[in-house]
Amino acid sequence: MLIGLIIATQIPGFIGMSHHFKPDLLLIVNVALSSVVGIMFAVITTAMIRNKRPSWIARRAFRKGINELIQFISGIRLNTASIRGRQQFVARMLDKVNVILPRKKTDPTPDLVSGGNLITEVWIGVNFYDFYVQHQHLLTRYAIETDHLFFELNRFLKSRLKSLHAMPQEGLLAEMNRLLIKLESLCATDDRLYAPLFYLFNIRLSLFSTARWPIVAD
Repeated sequence: MLIGLIIATQIPGFIGMSHHFKPDLLLIVNVALSSVVGIMFAVITTAMIRNKRPSWIARRAFRKGINELIQFISGIRLNTASIRGRQQFVARMLDKVNVILPRKKTDPTPDLVSGGNLITEVWIGVNFYDFYVQHQHLLTRYAIETDHLFFELNRFLKSRLKSLHAMPQEGLLAEMNRLLIKLESLCATDDRLYAPLFYLFNIRLSLFSTARWPIVAD
């Protein structure tokens, strides 16, 4: 019955046929078969998604969020990120947070619990934008090199895609400490540098919450 209905709806002039109608049996069969295959594929795909555990959906949303952060950081590095892009990034990430939180509660798994819920990643993206884009003129003026910071942060985020257990590496902490020490020393001559120092410290605090303020080596 379903195939008959599909065939009927695909025949031009099915309703109110005239003597000008010339049926093409091969075309009708091909259209009917492709429609049936499409319907079956949609039904099977829907059933597979519905049968997935909540933790699987949460992990998928988490990894998409990490990808979002990587792309946003890349946009910052290439000077293509805007304040509107910042707002859109936050909105997309919060949508994923709303997907993760209820599923994390109903189906907690060790890797998902340790992985977080993307709120930290939202803060990293926002603070990194404010650190680099909003104060790029100051960073350029005082020759504050940030290439290695981008490299280390990107390296950490890619490791998070592979494993939710991945922790930020010591190289990232060392690079942040180097920049914090340099910014702190320059603040004595230009207090405008306190703002990028503040945003960079917020990023460091999100990633290394137990690390103490860096001290200049003797």
